[in-house]
Amino acid sequence: MSEYKQIEKVVETPQFKLNQEHYDKIVAAKADRKLVYEVELQPNTGDAFYLKPGWVLRLEQRHESVQITDWTWWRPDLKEFSSYANTFLVEGSYLRKYLRVWSSQHTDVPSGGMRPMATMIVDECPDDFGPGKLLGYVPHWWYYHCSPEWHMAGYSNLGPDFNSCHMNFYQAAMKLPAVAAIEDVEMRKLIANWIACTPNYQTFQPMKYLHDSTGQHRWDLKPCTPVPPGTGVEFYSEMEQYCLISECPHGDQTVPIDKQQLWPTYISVYDTSIKPLDPPKWGDWRSALEGQIERGEKDISVRTPDSYK
Repeated sequence: MSEYKQIEKVVETPQFKLNQEHYDKIVAAKADRKLVYEVELQPNTGDAFYLKPGWVLRLEQRHESVQITDWTWWRPDLKEFSSYANTFLVEGSYLRKYLRVWSSQHTDVPSGGMRPMATMIVDECPDDFGPGKLLGYVPHWWYYHCSPEWHMAGYSNLGPDFNSCHMNFYQAAMKLPAVAAIEDVEMRKLIANWIACTPNYQTFQPMKYLHDSTGQHRWDLKPCTPVPPGTGVEFYSEMEQYCLISECPHGDQTVPIDKQQLWPTYISVYDTSIKPLDPPKWGDWRSALEGQIERGEKDISVRTPDSYK
């Protein structure tokens, strides 16, 4: 029997191959890029940062202690957003230089399909950050974010008004023009909460996976260690979009969450004037699927409770 290598075959295809020369050119031209805007992101808040194709978003640490942040990416029309699942398949769960943030499937027919939304072009975090890479801990990684329920379960003294990344992402989502334009207030809240529920990645948070006797793995999070002032990460925007960022209330995790000293982080956005590469080309699977439905090959009749009888 031949060895099963489907994933290796997928990620080695031209659609997913990284053009490193393109991103090295962007990094090398740093002196030529132009500042578009700067924002100081405050503790216990979330915000949305507008980006055009070819712009770079830089997040920088400037205080004694590191501030953990959580990130997610959204197209202005909300029809496409950063996908943990697609990114995990192609790139892996740990963020590093040249890693691309891949999108969900979107609705632009026939050119739809997953594609890069942003690419990490700079990672200035020291190798010995936290316990360090030699012990298997990484500083930036995909997964999820803290929630009010996690806090109330783990800290009985905290009430529902104690901040969480979920609340920060809800706040950031409310700032998106497409969300703000929803006239029905309850629907607007529903969409904002849906956006806040999507997976994201974290930066400047030491983590590795621990495996138990059943083969399950869970996070092992460690306190942050100081980094030189001015240490940052940068992402190159592949399309017009918003980046939503949350200032995590866990701060640097050197003390319990209700005793944290939180710090702002510093966002700067630059125009590189370097056009993004064309996205991968995919076949028009939507038309194929719709044809199957129209011909009755796939049944989409509504499932009511009585429909199973």
